[in-house]
Amino acid sequence: MDFNLFELGTWNRLKRWSREAAMFSCVSISRTIALLLFLGLFMSASAAGANEAPVVEGLISDAISPQPASTVIVWTATTTDLDGDTIYYRFWLKGPSTKGAWNDMTGWTTNNVWTWSTSDADAGVSQISVWIRDGNHEPEDKWDDYEIVEYTIRKGDRHESKTPVDHRPGPKPGPGPRPSPLVDPNRPPVIDSLAPDRASPQMTGTTVRWNAAAHDD
Repeated sequence: MDFNLFELGTWNRLKRWSREAAMFSCVSISRTIALLLFLGLFMSASAAGANEAPVVEGLISDAISPQPASTVIVWTATTTDLDGDTIYYRFWLKGPSTKGAWNDMTGWTTNNVWTWSTSDADAGVSQISVWIRDGNHEPEDKWDDYEIVEYTIRKGDRHESKTPVDHRPGPKPGPGPRPSPLVDPNRPPVIDSLAPDRASPQMTGTTVRWNAAAHDD
């Protein structure tokens, strides 16, 4: 009788240990699966966020502002993309010729150059902007980065007399050789504009280039 009881007690303990081991294994497996799922989601999110958006480095014209109407001005956008993706550009114009509204001048294109053929309708201050995207971030109606530059167009070219008119009274010229014209006195130069290559405000550490335009009669 004692022997049977001993065997029965041993059997019960073995069954209890088996159940506990099975429960422990199930919990361990569940935790392992949960950990693997978490790591998979984390790695997927990391892979999706690895692609960097492109950045506009500058929007540069081939002629310093201001320029007379009818000047053809070529604008070039310079950019960087750490992933080497294809960059798409979209140039915009806002000014007197667009009645103060932003006009899309190119649509999305891989060409980073836009040619602006100005006219008297552009006389005044205009804003030129470029949007860029690489197709991996923002949709087509938005941008990954942009730049805006102001530019001034004068109405027609400015023609000024180089010889001043002499208003002093004196005798009328008689027959014979005419006197030599007065010597044009040297005049100081005049500043036409001082403009940055990036619109304000900008982040600390940004390099801003200032372009000064002047004339000397």
